[in-house]
Amino acid sequence: MSELETKVLGLLSSEDEFEQLMGDVLRVLALYNGVLWSSELRRELFTFHSALGEKGIEDVKNIDSAVSKLVEMEILKTDERLKASLADKGFTKELLIFITNQEVIRSIILKDSKLKKFIAERERIFGELLKRKR
Repeated sequence: MSELETKVLGLLSSEDEFEQLMGDVLRVLALYNGVLWSSELRRELFTFHSALGEKGIEDVKNIDSAVSKLVEMEILKTDERLKASLADKGFTKELLIFITNQEVIRSIILKDSKLKKFIAERERIFGELLKRKR
């Protein structure tokens, strides 16, 4: 097992609250092929915790700190880029966050039980919504 795999598995199974958040960042990124804008990551983390009935993140700065630590660990990379915004009718600078070694990291994360639980819950919720629509 590589050092990278050991780091990722450690985060996914950690009991430490901050490391759990780091693991959740990785889980959410894995759902979106390893790439999200920082604003999307925040929104999707809220959805992830809400669907699992977990306490939400109280301070957005904790997400930023988790991303920074994952960059330091060489699990994520970030790049400030221009993001098109229809609301602003222009561009805004925003951080694009992506998993460094997609193949290795996503193969581990996509087997994670917490992520599987979220996917099942999301499918259940969407299924109920579709039934109501008919």
